[in-house]
Parts: sequence; C-alpha cells; structure tokens
Amino acid sequence: MPYTPIIGFDTQNDANDENDRAIINGKVVGRNSFRQPNFFDLDVRLVKAFKFGDGKEVELIGEVFNVTRAKNLNFGVDAVSPFGTPAQPVATAGQPLFAPSTARFGGPRQVQLGMRVVF
Repeated sequence: MPYTPIIGFDTQNDANDENDRAIINGKVVGRNSFRQPNFFDLDVRLVKAFKFGDGKEVELIGEVFNVTRAKNLNFGVDAVSPFGTPAQPVATAGQPLFAPSTARFGGPRQVQLGMRVVF
C-alpha cells in the first residue's frame, strides 16, 4: 500500500499540516512514493437464483470473509512519524507512531448467509 511521507507542519500556509511532502536527499518526495508491505485478504460470495414465473426470483446468498484466515502480521503501522524539513528535521522521521490495530490483520473468518426476493 503506497503512502506519501509528509513534513508534519504547514509550510505552504494552506491551513493543512497533512499535505506538505517531505524532502529526502534534497528532493521533494513523489506522491505515494513509499510502500507498506503486502496485505492479503480473500473473500468469497456464492449466489444461486431460483426463478418463479413472470420475473420473480429468489436468490440464496452465501459469503465467507477472510477465507484463508491470513494474519498479515508483516503489514505496516497505522501511522508514520513526520519527516520534518532539512532546516527542522524530526529525529523520529519515518518511525512508527503506534502499533497497528488488530482489526487490520484480516479479522476473524466470518460467514454470512442471506436470501433476496426479486419481484
């Protein structure tokens, strides 16, 4: 997943601290130039339709979320420390601000069953 390293304060005077890109090795970094590790998630949906007369049908639906129960433990942090500027560098530039939430690791395997009537 791409992300853009930011300075962490408003140098453009546009009242937005979250859009000023970091300067690394003397160059302003490109948009989405850094990458998080890969994330894997597999969801499956099965639908079977039964037709009854003039345009009426019943659909039975089965869905499974996170089929493989992939943990994605190598996926990156929720937020990264700002980089600062060459004149005002940040000592913790690019380091994790806090641990990732467990909700992003793919969550538990879930099954959902449903039925839809079309008339």
